[in-house]
Amino acid sequence: MLNKSELPSLFEVLSDPAKTFEECFQKFQKFIKGDQQFRACSTLCYLLENNLLSKSQRIISFYILYELYRQEKNTSTPFDAVVLSSIQTCAHHINSATNQVGEDNQFKAEFKMLTDFLVSVPKMSKQPVQQYIIEVEASKDPIENPITDIKNYFNLHQQNMPKLTGPKAYSLTGILREQDDQEELAPPEIGISPSGIHEDELQPHYFPPNFLRPIPVEEEENEGDDVDYLNDELDAIWLIPGMVPEPYWDYSMSSGFTTPTIKALLTKANRAPLKDDEMKTLFRALKIDPEIVFHIGMTPQKLPGIVMNNPQAAYELLFCMTHTHQITKYYDALCGMKLSPNTLEVFNMLSNAVELPQEFTHIFLKNCMEQCRNSPEKNTNRNRMVRLFCVFMLSIIKSKQINLQQMQLEVQTFCIDFANVKEANSIFKQLQSDQQLKNLTSGGGAGHSQTPGQ
Repeated sequence: MLNKSELPSLFEVLSDPAKTFEECFQKFQKFIKGDQQFRACSTLCYLLENNLLSKSQRIISFYILYELYRQEKNTSTPFDAVVLSSIQTCAHHINSATNQVGEDNQFKAEFKMLTDFLVSVPKMSKQPVQQYIIEVEASKDPIENPITDIKNYFNLHQQNMPKLTGPKAYSLTGILREQDDQEELAPPEIGISPSGIHEDELQPHYFPPNFLRPIPVEEEENEGDDVDYLNDELDAIWLIPGMVPEPYWDYSMSSGFTTPTIKALLTKANRAPLKDDEMKTLFRALKIDPEIVFHIGMTPQKLPGIVMNNPQAAYELLFCMTHTHQITKYYDALCGMKLSPNTLEVFNMLSNAVELPQEFTHIFLKNCMEQCRNSPEKNTNRNRMVRLFCVFMLSIIKSKQINLQQMQLEVQTFCIDFANVKEANSIFKQLQSDQQLKNLTSGGGAGHSQTPGQ
């Protein structure tokens, strides 16, 4: 696979969904050449199998894997297993999707693209990646599986693969990333960054299972000899070479909860709302031992799901990390989330509990304003979103959590863009009032200005 220094080039290719598929592939060939391309594809397979890429990054990755071998005469490629496995995962989720809005859409674009690769020559090379995803997900046509029997493709792939025998056929990777069962999760809203991948994950280390060892020969003891229990225990260490077992203390043993229990609750919170008793158990664990948040598999990639389903739990988890250096990663994830009542609620609770960095607050507000402008919703729904954000921003201004003058240009432009919304006018008047007060204080006089609706 690629080494740590080569990863940024690969992620630069994957992180630009505004480009067409063809442009992404050309960029891949420009940045990654020769034998690097096979290692890059192996890295892509690792990222895909571990569900570390966002939806658009996955689409670009599969297109690169397809296009790189499209002109080959071979009937299969070294990466067919990842493609076939992903088709099965997509089909499983689409067939078992509940009535939640957009649940099957999480896999719709990927499923269509992969099945098209197997049965025809796709014609999306000139189309921007993001536009392709939006069009497929917006289509009201039912999702159909053009492959009647995918087992035939699996059998063909197995026939072309080299046969492994002995311990290598049952070996395991040396590095196992701690995460939830990926078959139960949709692609994360924000893919992993190159800095989030450990160097050891990129090494092709494998180890076979342990072989059975002969039973140690038990030494005979003469009658009358003192029994040395310490040496008797040390004699067995050779059964596990290089490892001296030590006790692992479970400090939560008498507190009414265990680390695996809280980890299971976190996994559930990422997928669905928790019950009241489950929420109380999670909050009690965090209150007794705030450090437990670092031992239950919490990652920035899980934050969007927890905010969507359990905003109160998201706040408690973030609050436990506010005084650690890891909180910046979660701030970045919160800034990049989709604007929703739950997102604003979590931010509001967090800002009332701790003093947030000003730069984080500014980035969060700018992102919300940008989403309001670029929202594909109809005017009624978009105005509702703008009104929700304006009410939130008025509360931020009232509590003096930001200096409005530092964002004067962005806020003023936003208010003018949505002059038909009453709450946007209120923010504009507040901005003008602060400006006039500042002019009076500095002796510059109070200027006359109009609201954006006048």
